[in-house]
Amino acid sequence: MAHRPGKEHTKVLAEPGVIRSDGSACAGACPAPARPMVMVVDDDPCSRQIVAAYLRAAFDIVEASSAQAALDRLGNVDVDLVILDVMMPGMNGFDACRAVKSRAREYLPVLLLTSLDGQDERNAGLLAGADDFLSKPVNRAELMLRVGSFVKIRRQEQLIRQQLEELKKLQALKEDLFSLIVHDLRNPLGSIVLDLEVMGRRARNQADIDDVLLRCTRLARRMGELLNDTLDVRLLEAGRLPVRRQPVAIHEILDQVVETLRPIADSTRVTLRVTTDEDCVVDLDPSLARRAIENMVSNAIDYTPEEEAVEILARKSEQGLVLEIADRGPGVPEEQRSSLFQKFGVVTARSHAARRSHGLGLFFVHLVVTAHGGTVGVKEREGGGSVFRLVFPAQTIA
Repeated sequence: MAHRPGKEHTKVLAEPGVIRSDGSACAGACPAPARPMVMVVDDDPCSRQIVAAYLRAAFDIVEASSAQAALDRLGNVDVDLVILDVMMPGMNGFDACRAVKSRAREYLPVLLLTSLDGQDERNAGLLAGADDFLSKPVNRAELMLRVGSFVKIRRQEQLIRQQLEELKKLQALKEDLFSLIVHDLRNPLGSIVLDLEVMGRRARNQADIDDVLLRCTRLARRMGELLNDTLDVRLLEAGRLPVRRQPVAIHEILDQVVETLRPIADSTRVTLRVTTDEDCVVDLDPSLARRAIENMVSNAIDYTPEEEAVEILARKSEQGLVLEIADRGPGVPEEQRSSLFQKFGVVTARSHAARRSHGLGLFFVHLVVTAHGGTVGVKEREGGGSVFRLVFPAQTIA
């Protein structure tokens, strides 16, 4: 059975005027019903018990002796249908029906139980939101058919709601994938465009042209790989993407990252400096690790002023492999640093300059590092800027 937010379906607590289906007060927790639950509200115990007895073979029953007791009960238990007597002292069935309908967060059918046959009374019930009427004395067969039909309608409405939620998730997936494609293809595509522009302006011989074309070919292949990996964010987020580890020299991954991003860095007059041990071999998924590091370095380039450098340091430590990317950007306030790695996170820089997470880039970094059993964070850099730190656990070092 679907549950409305804020409802407890597993607890049935004792309340004044509320009786369990066996006729006793519920003292403490009662088990969640496996069958549809119907609330019968009538101040006449005999009438209430007759209706409950008719329904008990197919439904679980909650009884209430007044409209107010029923409304209090609906705040704690999820029922599938309410049967309200019209003529009750205090709050009558019409007013109770309005209250039930106004409080329900989803479709909750209400049947009015009445001995009144006048059309005016039926019109008043319809205006109050009633779904149908039952006349006293109640016919058992009619009662079962009507309750069964409305419970079925409610269940179908709940199913439609669930299907709409799934459609919303699929729409969110489509939007996420589109954002990821734009984000991941931007860097290699930008490098290709810059290389071709440089070749058109500065190429002096065939060797220069061949060098640029070779880089463009590699970047185009990289774009194809990114398209093939588009689903990785969703799979990583769901914990369903296998991490294909293999021994890899970390300097090889960093060389590939620099090759992709150097044209963009050059165009903004930012220097990329890499410091690493040539013999540092790491047990990682090379494709995922390269994409994660590329996102980090690209982010650093975006926020580093001209004539400054992005420092990339890879070193061994007791924790494992530590990779640091240091920039000279506006910095990230301490209280907002964790938000930088959330999906679609937005962070305002300390200097009032706009420093923003793209939304998926750094979130992808977080997912990749976590999938490897590591951690990622950011701290303030001495002299200004930020240091992004990725730690892969010690067992990843060969």
